[in-house]
Amino acid sequence: MHGRTCSVVADSLTSQSVDLDCSLPQGSSLGPLKYVLYASGLHELTGRFGVKMHSFADDIQLSKHLLVEDIDSAKRDMTAAIAAISSWSRSYRLKLNAEKSEVIWLGTRQQLLKLSATDKSLQLSDGQLSAAVTVRNLGVQIDERISFDSQSRSCTKACYYHLRRIRQIRKYVDDE
Repeated sequence: MHGRTCSVVADSLTSQSVDLDCSLPQGSSLGPLKYVLYASGLHELTGRFGVKMHSFADDIQLSKHLLVEDIDSAKRDMTAAIAAISSWSRSYRLKLNAEKSEVIWLGTRQQLLKLSATDKSLQLSDGQLSAAVTVRNLGVQIDERISFDSQSRSCTKACYYHLRRIRQIRKYVDDE
């Protein structure tokens, strides 16, 4: 899309127009459709490496089922899939954000004890991803043993916080 401009309207004020070289402004109704068109090839791309992909908007999750004995080949497949996604991203003027990337190994306590810290890390071209014990997925905290203990603690903490806030507000309402 060429020859496009962008301006911001707030109340009755309009900003100066800016020429757009590429992309669409954030909030554009065409943005999600254009991204889906761009991203449609990613499932096929990751499948070449035996890696499954799940995406939600612009968040991508990669997974691979493996036996502990196959850790080295699984890490090679995952690293190759991430490198292919990074290359694909650059070809569309997008950037894979390594700072927001996480890796978690899911399994039983016995399975996870068989893995060293080196086994659990992924070496990428722009740095190393170390394994996390807990990650967030669409607001849900998932721990490496899928026990949901961390999620339960987080929910309990949030409930207590809101109950304290309600108690504080009630003092002012009851005084009236």
